[in-house]
Amino acid sequence: MKKYFFTALAFVLFTTITIGQEVKINLNNLVEQTQISSESPDDMRMIWWVPTEFWEAVFSEDDSISEEEVQETLDVFKKHTIVGVVDGKIGTFGSVKYKSFEEVKNLTSIEDIYGDIYKPLDKEKIDEDTFLILQMMKPMLANMLGSLGENFHFLVFDNKNIKGENIVNPREKGYFKIHLDKESFNFKLPLGALLPDKSCPEDKEILSGAWEYCPWHGEKLVEIK
Repeated sequence: MKKYFFTALAFVLFTTITIGQEVKINLNNLVEQTQISSESPDDMRMIWWVPTEFWEAVFSEDDSISEEEVQETLDVFKKHTIVGVVDGKIGTFGSVKYKSFEEVKNLTSIEDIYGDIYKPLDKEKIDEDTFLILQMMKPMLANMLGSLGENFHFLVFDNKNIKGENIVNPREKGYFKIHLDKESFNFKLPLGALLPDKSCPEDKEILSGAWEYCPWHGEKLVEIK
């Protein structure tokens, strides 16, 4: 359950969709690449980094939302880096004691590629639109996932560093870390789910668009047009 928890949040009714430059996005793959679970058997601890591209993918298949409404919503998410966190301790008989929002907020930080640390924004520094959208998601998660969803907390971080650069760019090569208490969750970039697939010239196997070389043959991969 821990490993595939966020698959439920992928709205997998949309299996494969197309955004941007005709890149087919599999939401299962995108969610898998943006969520990490703790390896500790005693912890129900998971991180979900929610890039704006996730919402672009979801909205692209919803005909009930106008393009104007979609763009307004995306503009809200582009202002920040959004991270979902659930942190619980599994008891002897399987019950889970979850940390509160404030506890999770105080224990969580982002470390960028330069080693700079960013803490979650306080409520008064979060614009009203972002706050309301995230609050609307809480009852949905509770209905889907019960007590686990009730204890799933969204944290809002700045989207830019002091140089005006994006703290995290899912399409560019790099990495970043999310620290939760004493545990670190490492994200490697770019996200293959957002890039065109590549193939190995040796055996034509289709591989992740984030890879440069075939891990088996050592050949430079070719982008599939």
